[in-house]
Amino acid sequence: MSNSLPNRFQKRFNPFMPNSIIQPEIFVGRGDEIYVLENGLFQTQNNNPFHFLIHGERGIGKSSLLSLIKLTATGKIPSIHGDTFNFLTVTVSLEPSYTFFDVARDVDYELRKQVKKSKDIISASAKGFWDFLQNWEALGVKYNKSSDTVHSPQEIFTQLYENTEKSLDKLSGKIDGILFLFDEVDNVSPAANFGSFCKLFSERLSQDGHLNVALGLSGISTAIKKLRDSHESSPRIFTHIELKPLDEDDQKRAVLSCLDRAETVNKLRINIDDSGLNAISALSEGYPHFLQQFGYSAFSADDDQMINRHDVMSGAFQNGGAFVQLGVKYFHEMYFEQIGSDKYRSVLIMLAEARVRDPDDLGGWVTRKEILAEKPELEKTLHNAITALKKRNIISTKDGKKGVYKIGSRSFAVWIRAMALQSPDEE
Repeated sequence: MSNSLPNRFQKRFNPFMPNSIIQPEIFVGRGDEIYVLENGLFQTQNNNPFHFLIHGERGIGKSSLLSLIKLTATGKIPSIHGDTFNFLTVTVSLEPSYTFFDVARDVDYELRKQVKKSKDIISASAKGFWDFLQNWEALGVKYNKSSDTVHSPQEIFTQLYENTEKSLDKLSGKIDGILFLFDEVDNVSPAANFGSFCKLFSERLSQDGHLNVALGLSGISTAIKKLRDSHESSPRIFTHIELKPLDEDDQKRAVLSCLDRAETVNKLRINIDDSGLNAISALSEGYPHFLQQFGYSAFSADDDQMINRHDVMSGAFQNGGAFVQLGVKYFHEMYFEQIGSDKYRSVLIMLAEARVRDPDDLGGWVTRKEILAEKPELEKTLHNAITALKKRNIISTKDGKKGVYKIGSRSFAVWIRAMALQSPDEE
């Protein structure tokens, strides 16, 4: 019965991954960034700690790059030089509700879990190792014994540090070091005092001679301000790695890599022509998550084993397609709920065009005069529109220049411009 269904309804594996971290076999690009990070692992391995912060806009691939480096650090995949690292890697995803205690507790829990896994490299008869694990009093247990007892951040920090130090001692000579990874750093609340945590933790390790330990952070670029608000000098301990959109060649290689993966699983080749590749690239503007979402929807819409522009646009605009998915995940609130007027949105569309046209993302500024020249009907409402958009932090003004505006997020601009297309078949 299934053979009578159209091709798009046949059961087949879709290789694009818009809702997941990109796996190494389809990871494309970021060669310069990978080199910097892997060199940082090498430095840390040799007692020169390398702390880093991967940052950039939503959908730019931060978490995927962090995951790739974790796989490299743990020896799951070789480095670009063919080296195999052996770091104990502790990963924590920060939540908006976290306090200082919550951060320390999760780090301690993940550290204990990874040390326990290290049984594969420690002899079962190693003196004191198993006693050490069994006697490790987790922070979540130790500091929650009595609801009447209030423990200072210093006490909690000291306990975590001591557990880290003991882990380093027990695993000395068996691992390259410890890599602490923190994702979603932009989520962290002031109550977590995370900048101070990073500053104090890294300095204490360095002072005590534990130089094969590194901190790796990932988050949108507002994370830098959050670190600084917590501790003025905390951003200085990190090497900053800002991710920019992928170039056109890398985007197309990413699409073809996914289709190669689909062929391996489905035993059937789904091809894509130049019009399809160009459409995905144009809509994505180099944002890996966008590319994965548009690719996923286009693959689903294909009906003849040849993805073309029509498939891409149909998949993008269909019910539950790429635009809906990206909007719900990133922009729906800003574009629809925070902006109640179509006239206000028309200003956004113009600002989005200017932002996306600038390939280096250094310009993208639009003057009030330019807006009115293109949209004279906004003369009476433009002031209110600009005021509303500024109040919601959707657009910003140029320092020292009155009446010059820019949309805040380039990824938002990419989505707005794509949404402004009139129909799936527009050429």
